[in-house]
Amino acid sequence: MSTVPISKLSELQGNAHNLRNVCVLAHVDHGKTTLTDSLLSTNGIISSRLAGKVRYLDSRQDEQERGITMESSGVSLYFKVLDRSCPIPPTETKSLVGEPQKPQEFKCTEYLINLIDSPGHIDFSSEVSSASRLSDGALILIDVVEGVCTQTISVLRQAWLEEVKTVLVINKIDRLITELQMTPSEAYVHIQQLIEQANAVLAGFWESDRMASADKKLQKNKKQTEDSQEEPEHIADTLGKLSISTAEWSLEEKDDSHIYYDPSKGNVIFGSATDGWAFRTIDFAHILSKKMSLGTPEKLVQVLWGDFYLDPKNKKRVLTTKQFNKLYRSGGSFSYPNAQPLFVQLILSSIWKVYEAVVLSTDQEQIDKIITSLDLKINPRDRKIKDPKTLVSIIMRTWLPLAQTCMLSIVDQLPSPEKAQKIRIPALVKGKSNIKSGPIYNSLLSCDPQSPSVAYIGKMLAFPKAQLPENVVKSERLRLTAKEMRARGREHTPKPKETNESTNSSNDPTSQPRNESRGSESNLDSESGSKDFKDEEVLIGFARLYSGVLKTGDQVFCLDPRYKPKKPNSSNFRKAKILGLYIFMGSELVCVDKVYPGCIFGVRGLEKAISSSGTITSEIKGCPNLSPLHFEGAPIVRVAVEPANPANLPKLVEGLKILRDSDSCVRVEHNNSGEYILITAGELHLERCIKDLHERFAKCEINVSKPRVPFRETIVNAPGMPNALKILNGPGFGTLTSKYRALNTENKPSASLDKLSSPLLSEKEKLKSPVLESSVDQRGFISVFTPNKYAAVHLSVQPLNSDAISFLISSKSKLSHLFTKPRHSKHIDHKSKIPNKENKGDFVDGSSDLVSENHLPENSETVEETSLPESSLLDETNTFTIPELENLNESVKEEVSVEKKEKNKTVASNVAANSGKASDQKAEMLDTLKKMMKKDKFWEKRSQDLESLSVKSFGPHHSGPNVLFTRKTSNLSIFGHKINICDLSRKESTLDADNNHNSNEELFKIGENLQSNFNISTLVKHIEHAIDSGFQLATRSGPLCNEPTVGLACTIHQIDFNLDDKEDPAIIKSVLSTIYGQLISTVRDAIREAILMWSPRLMLAMFDCEIQSSADVLGKTYSVISRHKGRIVSEEIIEGTPYFKIQARIPVVESFGFTDEMRKRTSGGAQPLLVYSGFEMFDVDPFWVPNTEEELEDLGEIADHENLARVYMDGVRRSKGLFVERKIVTHAEKQRTLKR
Repeated sequence: MSTVPISKLSELQGNAHNLRNVCVLAHVDHGKTTLTDSLLSTNGIISSRLAGKVRYLDSRQDEQERGITMESSGVSLYFKVLDRSCPIPPTETKSLVGEPQKPQEFKCTEYLINLIDSPGHIDFSSEVSSASRLSDGALILIDVVEGVCTQTISVLRQAWLEEVKTVLVINKIDRLITELQMTPSEAYVHIQQLIEQANAVLAGFWESDRMASADKKLQKNKKQTEDSQEEPEHIADTLGKLSISTAEWSLEEKDDSHIYYDPSKGNVIFGSATDGWAFRTIDFAHILSKKMSLGTPEKLVQVLWGDFYLDPKNKKRVLTTKQFNKLYRSGGSFSYPNAQPLFVQLILSSIWKVYEAVVLSTDQEQIDKIITSLDLKINPRDRKIKDPKTLVSIIMRTWLPLAQTCMLSIVDQLPSPEKAQKIRIPALVKGKSNIKSGPIYNSLLSCDPQSPSVAYIGKMLAFPKAQLPENVVKSERLRLTAKEMRARGREHTPKPKETNESTNSSNDPTSQPRNESRGSESNLDSESGSKDFKDEEVLIGFARLYSGVLKTGDQVFCLDPRYKPKKPNSSNFRKAKILGLYIFMGSELVCVDKVYPGCIFGVRGLEKAISSSGTITSEIKGCPNLSPLHFEGAPIVRVAVEPANPANLPKLVEGLKILRDSDSCVRVEHNNSGEYILITAGELHLERCIKDLHERFAKCEINVSKPRVPFRETIVNAPGMPNALKILNGPGFGTLTSKYRALNTENKPSASLDKLSSPLLSEKEKLKSPVLESSVDQRGFISVFTPNKYAAVHLSVQPLNSDAISFLISSKSKLSHLFTKPRHSKHIDHKSKIPNKENKGDFVDGSSDLVSENHLPENSETVEETSLPESSLLDETNTFTIPELENLNESVKEEVSVEKKEKNKTVASNVAANSGKASDQKAEMLDTLKKMMKKDKFWEKRSQDLESLSVKSFGPHHSGPNVLFTRKTSNLSIFGHKINICDLSRKESTLDADNNHNSNEELFKIGENLQSNFNISTLVKHIEHAIDSGFQLATRSGPLCNEPTVGLACTIHQIDFNLDDKEDPAIIKSVLSTIYGQLISTVRDAIREAILMWSPRLMLAMFDCEIQSSADVLGKTYSVISRHKGRIVSEEIIEGTPYFKIQARIPVVESFGFTDEMRKRTSGGAQPLLVYSGFEMFDVDPFWVPNTEEELEDLGEIADHENLARVYMDGVRRSKGLFVERKIVTHAEKQRTLKR
């Protein structure tokens, strides 16, 4: 444990100016935990010689076994800096004769550094998101040999998005000497190229943000110009035909020098975490300025990096490249051809000499000479160590200590919370409904301790209740100083006249005085009432305080990420009481009474009020809601989990809840079949989750299914297989088209129908299939009846080309905004900002029934992220009444009334303008979509049909890459009248704008007996909603394996209703009560069957795989990739190294066991990194069987090799309980019974 008293750490928390919050980010195996161990050694937590071996912050057993970090861990470190410019004046004291004079004392500045070590594996990217949100600065480690890798770019992007200032640490420089055996000059060029690569990544981020901000500015100016109808001086942009004001050209003059890494600025550290040494150029500038008299350190540091040379004749003068060439180049030759830059000559050469003397060629005389010249204080016993690696580590660690260099860099380069929050808070407060001004917002900017407290929970940590500081005597003692421990001992010393009972009670470390000192809330048994105290887990919030002071026992409001400060809703925030505050010390927690702004801390008591992450505040009125975390990786791997003993199901459900809350990258689904589906980011993440569920959270035996991965379904313009429906649904299944034709050609008797339906069935002969106007074939066209035979739908399905699909995917958010109506909840009064008292909140459950809410837009993220059943997982505090909400509502009412008076004057004009702009945006998007579609030859032939199409909806979830079209000739036939669907939509929008509900005559004339019983406009809307719902269901689960579809263009040609307006309204009302639901299922089945008229394809989820491999194991690497159905994308040698960088793509379904097999086959010589990259079409028909003579001759009636697409499809169908065609017995006549 730390040698620094906890009281000292608590004291330093109160000074935000001397506080630093830092995380360590890097690619996997680039040395994060080793570096962190060295920093821990400065506080005496571990020995400096054990740094990198202990892996102190990797407290999990599986982390130690695998040698990688899986969870972010925090620790608070004390660091003291001497200010040599401010000596303390000596006090007047008498000294004895002959006593040596005391050295001059200097002023010290004390700092508290909250350090977070984060994982580097892509499966745990959510931990990186949490660490970067809580920190103000970051150390970015890069292996000097491997260079900038995929995950390096990811962590740089994460730091960029969170406005976190970074320091670059170039690690493992010893590998350039011992492994690659480079000269100092070669190493300098290699390091220079590496820094340029890192800067190129930052330049890409800067340029992207600059272009986005410029685009916003142009749009804003364009809007202002349109509103004012004034034309300023501008330059005509001939390419985009865009007006650009002269003031806007200043965007190209922005300075970006502050974002780059430059050793002369001090934001680059060179070192080796394994050997425990590091340096910055400023460190050598202080040494060389005194030793060589080359000027002040501030001036010297500017020339130690770059093309600057020491004058060979005048050793006290530094020359630039131009000056050096002018003085020492005559003709084509140099007078000094071996001249080296200062960084090589004065820095790298010295380091190379140490390694050459100790490691490459052991020379004890040279070693002693180096130690003497560097004036290093090394024990003579250590000089005689036989292990060269240990000896060089001792020498270099004594000369250039890693911990001191990193700590000084953190203090000098990274901002304090006071400075950082002024930059970061505006980026964290996003959204039109958020509060971006006011006293609380200003206190967040200034890190004010006197304002209401506002904190952000980055993640929740599951912690055994028995190991909390309140229940561990060791942690209690460590919080006390030596004097306090002696005083405590005297208090517990038994007095002679006391009874045994009093003596025992006083000696008991868990006696009443300790409970009183911690408060009543510290008694965990009374809080939970759980019998299994040792087995119970509690959730500790990993948090950062931005303003105010938090104390144990405070009441706080926990804001959900969906909470809108300007539109408060009681379902999106909850009230909780803080039961404990802690300082993180690795795997241990230390209790504190209060925490100050800027510090990172742990908080207990919020598990029922917050899930994974969110904002907490002591004052909800006027408090902004900090934006949610940005995650790089998405959950992709699914498994079904169930207890081995059904009686343990409640334990499993509770364990899943804790797992979900403690890991923000975990999703849990409870499907209709009763299965609990666990969704994780990857194979390694899945292993960790299953282990935690089995050993910690559920504590029962668990059966886990084989991993499932998502697929997508699409169609291509290729010959299809005729027996697809029978293969999918069994031999007894008939096509909907054949049923429709049978009903059209046969006039079946209606004896089975009662009086209610018999008068209307006589009209079904009128429902004929419409003739397509297009000259091309009618492939994909289908006509179907509803089960009650009262309606028929005629539609067609055709494939979209790849350009159109990419456009729809990239425009997903715009589609959801422009083509869907706002969602309204039954429980919310949307005309007011005030929620009703009986409200349970807005409708947010993504697993809702799409049939009942078919007209509402669905958010794809919400649908994917379903939760466990309400009966088992909803918190008990879900419906309590909060008095503060009523006060908040009163204030919001006042704001609303003021806003109404101000805004009602302009609402009428703004509505018309906004509707016009929305319609223009819709038309522009549709024109772009049609242009994309015309790029394909299939749609180029159908250009006339394409121009006649208009969009009704997108799917799935109203914003996916599938389109529902209607034609200009599409009709709705009802009550003997034909209505053009396109004209109906235009009239419907007009009627909605005029709020005219008496719209029956506007559409068509109907019988007088129906006018008083039916609203035709509402009836038509219900029909359209039913058609759209069927389309949504069909695109949400395709025919192959009930997976979402991609690239479908579904066109509604005609809808026929066999209803007569002269019939009894009661009969019609009874028919209509069932026909809407039947329309949904009919349209869904029709689209699914029409898909199979084409050649269907599966789309596989893919991993981008990056592998660094040496040349001797390159062949084995390729064989493993090929065995897992991978595809090589690129291969290149890393310049200056013997390693190859291989880029490949591997299906997620084939990736299980890939990493382990790669390590085994190559003996650790190749380390793959898998990053999810989306879906890719697998161009194999799952229904293909040999048909032609050549195929039958080569492959036989059953192909010799398996159809891989069919294997994937059958595997998914089998896991979902769908029909799978398989032959159990083949050639039964050839079977025989063996003799016993």
